Amino acid sequence: MSFFIDILPIAGFLVAYFGWGIYAATGVLMVGSLVQVAAMWLWKRRVEKLHLFSLGLALVLGGLTLWLHNENFIKWKPSLFLWLGAAIILGRQWFGKQLTIKSLIEKVMAPTHPVEDAVWQRVNAVWGWAMALAGALNLAVAYTLPLSTWVVYKLVSLVVLNLTLAVYTSVALREPDQGSS
Repeated sequence: MSFFIDILPIAGFLVAYFGWGIYAATGVLMVGSLVQVAAMWLWKRRVEKLHLFSLGLALVLGGLTLWLHNENFIKWKPSLFLWLGAAIILGRQWFGKQLTIKSLIEKVMAPTHPVEDAVWQRVNAVWGWAMALAGALNLAVAYTLPLSTWVVYKLVSLVVLNLTLAVYTSVALREPDQGSS
């Protein structure tokens, strides 16, 4: 259910873009983000800060896109969101000596075996740098390729990024072989 709620605004954006264009898609994204936050509140009685930040970006950048009739504003939303995530992940690791990814993973599932801090630090850094790179790639695609390519890229890249990072994390955190020395 959570994945459906998370993907709702961007999936609505994609459908609306190919049906009615960028400005309708921007409106759908704005409404979808509001629905996402409301659904999270109704379902879990709490809303993650990143969902609120995403909603804020959708409303501000979407509002500017519609008001000024300029699609460039909405193109920045994925990058700003990803860069905030990267800044939180890497900043907490470098300055606060806290590992955001470790905290998030341990919140959802109990560890089945001990994992060395060096492994957690590497996993955390990979997530942070991957998000920073994905933010830069979003703008590269947005400003060098046709709008329709960027719209599809936006959805596909976020799904691929999350799946890739999930697989990387599960491999990095796997229990070491007992027979190896």
